[in-house]
Amino acid sequence: MKNGTWSFIVGCLVGVTVGILYAPKSGKETREDVAAWIDDNLEQGRESYEAQRERVLKAVETGRDAVSQRSDEVRAKIEQAKERLKEQVDQATESAREKLNEAADRAQNLVGKEQKKEPDTKPAE
Repeated sequence: MKNGTWSFIVGCLVGVTVGILYAPKSGKETREDVAAWIDDNLEQGRESYEAQRERVLKAVETGRDAVSQRSDEVRAKIEQAKERLKEQVDQATESAREKLNEAADRAQNLVGKEQKKEPDTKPAE
């Protein structure tokens, strides 16, 4: 510690000692007063600790509930998105299948027309 800090601590101790020595009460009364003051402050400290502990526990529980609720909402939105995506993929697949069938039908028709057309002229010999 720095020199100033030590000086402060020593000054406090000297002040307390001088105060006790020159107090108008007897040593026994002063000790009882100090003990009562310590007990009161310890009790206040405990009460404050318990109150703050309860506030923190309540805040944690509230936070946990909020996270759980938000998590459920996110899961539901993910499921909705999955369903929409599945529907879109199914629609795209069906559309592609229809177009592929149409193209196959057209190709078959073209092949059928070409087969019906037989060359009228025979190759020159």
